Amino acid sequence: MATALRAMHEAPTRLWTVAELACIGPVSRSTLTARFKDTVGQGPRENLTRWRIELASRHLRDGTETVASIAQMQVQERVERRFQAGRGNAAA
Repeated sequence: MATALRAMHEAPTRLWTVAELACIGPVSRSTLTARFKDTVGQGPRENLTRWRIELASRHLRDGTETVASIAQMQVQERVERRFQAGRGNAAA
């Protein structure tokens, strides 16, 4: 679980799937989800959402980013991921 959590923290804008995070583990998706819920009280996707909100809050509070720039980072990651998936380089 620690390696999956570290990966999410290092690349929070990446469109992680539970399957990708489980492979990093390496554990099954159900095992990863159970470990997350036992350890942090929520599944990996919910935890990632919470982490993204925390980072966005920090940027807004510190004045280092605007709402628009934070939104643009999220959109850009999704566009890149879909482009790669369409080329067969990543899971959709």
